[in-house]
Amino acid sequence: MSKLFEIEITIRSVVQADDATHALMVARESADEIINEIDSLDCIDVMREVREAAHLPNGWNIDCLPYGGDGRTRISAILDSLPPTPDTNTADMFTGAA
Repeated sequence: MSKLFEIEITIRSVVQADDATHALMVARESADEIINEIDSLDCIDVMREVREAAHLPNGWNIDCLPYGGDGRTRISAILDSLPPTPDTNTADMFTGAA
């Protein structure tokens, strides 16, 4: 099964509006068009692998469906299917012991 990754997308654009409140409204209405005009992946950063619920960004929980998935498998099922993370603090504790 695939892994989960937190990503961050930063987009800078320009809208014409009467004031800041109107600018937010115009940006929301134009979001799809703005995103479709992105011609570079420079605005997308992979932040980290999500291996536990505590790693989910605000607004996301284990009942959500991740983008890129099959549309049925919830985050909880993906997290449950991941192998345990080795404890790097003790993983080599006994290697080389005589």
